[in-house]
Amino acid sequence: MHLRPDWSKITTPSTAEIISLDEMREHVRVTTTDEARLMTRSIVAARSACEEWTRRTLLNSTATAAYTKWPSDGFALNLGPVSEISEIRYRDSNDAVQTISPANLILIDAANPARAHPIPNYDWPSLGARINPIEIEYEVGYANKESIPAYLMQGLVWCATWFFEQRHPMVMFAQATSPELPQSIRSCWQPFRDEWF
Repeated sequence: MHLRPDWSKITTPSTAEIISLDEMREHVRVTTTDEARLMTRSIVAARSACEEWTRRTLLNSTATAAYTKWPSDGFALNLGPVSEISEIRYRDSNDAVQTISPANLILIDAANPARAHPIPNYDWPSLGARINPIEIEYEVGYANKESIPAYLMQGLVWCATWFFEQRHPMVMFAQATSPELPQSIRSCWQPFRDEWF
């Protein structure tokens, strides 16, 4: 069984956005610059909603995941898509930080979520008593905007447009009087959603 992390987070987020203001203006057919601030907020909110819904990171970022023990099978890396494992840190029995070469892990990046297995006959080192003594740092996100699947991208554009046009609160699932994220958008994102976590 693949070991799930106790926690994971984006430690170095991308500073870019996928949809430009010009692309947004073209899509919603607005020719003035009057609503640039609202459009920018809609673009950022749409990307955040997409990443939350799919549990994927769209643009190149660095993530860290923490684990309580060495796995019997392999690690699950729940933020994806994963392109590279950059560092494996652990606390030894003296509570000193040690590292393991990423070459000792085989990355299965096509899986959803991605997995990392130790190389054959690899013996894990001893751990100390600290909670979450293992941290794996890895690179996530698509290489560039062009490599983002078209269906995922279309849902992102629709979501940014929906935020811009609705201008009132929404929820991922319908609650009370707040509108639900439209099914058309969720249908675009569903094939990429990580259901495991």
